[in-house]
Amino acid sequence: MEDSQDRAVAHVLAPWKAGMTFVILACGITWIATIPEALRRFSLIDFQIPQWMHVVCLFGPAIAAVIVAGVFEGTDGLRRLAATFRVRGSLGWYGFSIFVPFVTLGMVAGGMAAAGYSFPSRQAWWMASTQTIWLLPLFLREELGWRGYFLPLLLRTQTPLRATAWTMLVWVVWHVPQYVANASISYALLMLFLIVPISALFTLIFTRTQSVLPCLLFHSAVDCVSAHLLFFSFGHDYMPAFAAWAVLLYLLAFPAMRTLQQQKEEPKSRNEKA
Repeated sequence: MEDSQDRAVAHVLAPWKAGMTFVILACGITWIATIPEALRRFSLIDFQIPQWMHVVCLFGPAIAAVIVAGVFEGTDGLRRLAATFRVRGSLGWYGFSIFVPFVTLGMVAGGMAAAGYSFPSRQAWWMASTQTIWLLPLFLREELGWRGYFLPLLLRTQTPLRATAWTMLVWVVWHVPQYVANASISYALLMLFLIVPISALFTLIFTRTQSVLPCLLFHSAVDCVSAHLLFFSFGHDYMPAFAAWAVLLYLLAFPAMRTLQQQKEEPKSRNEKA
């Protein structure tokens, strides 16, 4: 009886040990570059991190995922991580990942145009569309770690909603030095406000496909669409459009969260088969 209890405890603790190691490595590698940048912004230090080092450090989550998967689970862990690059699930989820950011912000832009604002130019739409594809590999630096490794690791022992909450919390903490270094307080708070519905949609996409590929598409689309169709197109008048976009994303996130709550054991069994 004691042996079985010990094995059960070890089964629960093992993912948490791997998860904590991943968090420390992911944040630590990235913060090597971003914390000095934040300190430099406030003139607390006077040296600048080389650009190449900054680029490498932003791959902290991806580097941490490979290291922790290999150390804790050996070749099986690396195979499981690599398996997230397979095209899985319905292709509709891949379309969902691209079109949700474009359609929701397109609806907002249409409403803003009806209210007297300028509709985003063709060039803005073209830039958002092309950069979503061209910048796709760049988002491996995050998605290989967050949705390729950390989220499925948590799903082994946690419900999808709890796994989403933990992933979201770590994701926020990882971003803090970058926001301190490069963003205004208002921009940082806006992004943190959006991370709740976006995280729920990320988890829904991943649990339905068991693939990091649509997560890459979603991440790239969200960033490129918001850059070109929101901040660049509306300039200093972006706040009404941002508020409307946030409302639409939360309206999508609520049924997504309800779906995740109903899933419970289903994602775990899928991960075990992977």
